[in-house]
Amino acid sequence: MVGLAGTVSCAAAVEIGLADYDRDRIHHFRLSRAAVEDVFRTLATETRAERLENPGMEEARADVIIGGMAILVKVMRQMGFDECLVSESDILDGLVVSQQA
Repeated sequence: MVGLAGTVSCAAAVEIGLADYDRDRIHHFRLSRAAVEDVFRTLATETRAERLENPGMEEARADVIIGGMAILVKVMRQMGFDECLVSESDILDGLVVSQQA
C-alpha cells in the first residue's frame, strides 16, 4: 500500500518523532500496520493540546487526524496491508516531470 501526504505523512512524522518536517525522512518511510494502530491509539486518547505535544504533529492536523487515522487503520485491516509506504510525491509531481521532458 502506498499512502501520500496528509494523514499518512503526519503519522510517519509522529512515529519517527520529527520535531520539524523533513521530506527526506518521511518520503519512502515504511509504516507498519502495528505502528499505524499504535499512533492512532495514542492520538485518539489525547486531547487536542496533548496531540500537539507529539513531535511531528502539525497544528493544522490536530483536529482532523483522528478521522484520517481511523480510515487508514480500517483500510489497512480490511485490505490486509501490513505496511504503508509513505510518499511525499503525487500525480502533480508526475505531471511536472512529464512536462519537462
